[in-house]
Amino acid sequence: SGVKKWITGGAHADYFVVLARTGGPGAAGCSYFLVPRSEGLETKQISTSYSKAAGTALVIMENVKVPADHLVGGKEGKGFMQAMQNFTKERWLIIARYISAIRFTVEECWKWSL
Repeated sequence: SGVKKWITGGAHADYFVVLARTGGPGAAGCSYFLVPRSEGLETKQISTSYSKAAGTALVIMENVKVPADHLVGGKEGKGFMQAMQNFTKERWLIIARYISAIRFTVEECWKWSL
C-alpha cells in the first residue's frame, strides 16, 4: 500500500516501477518492483502546466499483491542503489538535451548576427 505522485505516463501505464520498503531502516531495506496495473491499484490524472497528453498521474495502491518474481534485479535490498544509478543516467540525458538546445540557440543567434 502507498501513493506515488507526479508519475509521467501513469494515467496510461500498464506497469509501474515502485521502490518499496522490504526490510529494515535505511537504504538496504528498499527494493524495486515492477507492479502491473491490477486490483487495488488506481490512477488519477493530475492537471499540469505542460501537457495533458503526458498522462501525469497520482498512483494509489491499496493492498496490492506483487509476485516475488517482479523484483527488479533479482536481489532484495538493492532498490535504493538502483534508484541512485538511474538518477545519474537520467541526469546525463537531461543535460544532453539542454546542451543541444543551447547549442541550437547559439547557432541561430550567430546566423542572425551575420
